Amino acid sequence: MRFLYLLSIMFIFGCASVTPHGAEKNLSVNAQIDGLSAQELDTGACGVFIWRDTSPRSFVFFQKQGRSQAKFFDQGTEIIIETEQDTSNLELKTKLELSYQGGGYESIDLKAAFGTMIEGGRRISGGTISTKKLDGWQEILPVNGVYVCR
Repeated sequence: MRFLYLLSIMFIFGCASVTPHGAEKNLSVNAQIDGLSAQELDTGACGVFIWRDTSPRSFVFFQKQGRSQAKFFDQGTEIIIETEQDTSNLELKTKLELSYQGGGYESIDLKAAFGTMIEGGRRISGGTISTKKLDGWQEILPVNGVYVCR
């Protein structure tokens, strides 16, 4: 009987230490995060997830392996961009160099290096996304990310 009593006390203290009082106030379900919406991969599929390497970080690029279309987030808008390059077998490459068009841009170029292995994929580091607008203005975003398979 004492064992059950001690077990229930340990359980209560364990739960109290995991969720501090008032923590639920800090976790807003409706918190708005700047960047692309959540993206999913089908089982067996691979893709590239890229974040802006500045503060605050934001999810700015998503490409499914083997597809010509990608999603890009710029200036508060999620747009579909397209490439004519082969996006299959990205895991065999040492560098990620892809050029896109669409969404009111003359060009969007992604350049980065594949890095260390992680569970289910590889890190992508030291990258840039260079955008050239139709009016000639250019912007270079420092980025990092991951190439992962589900």
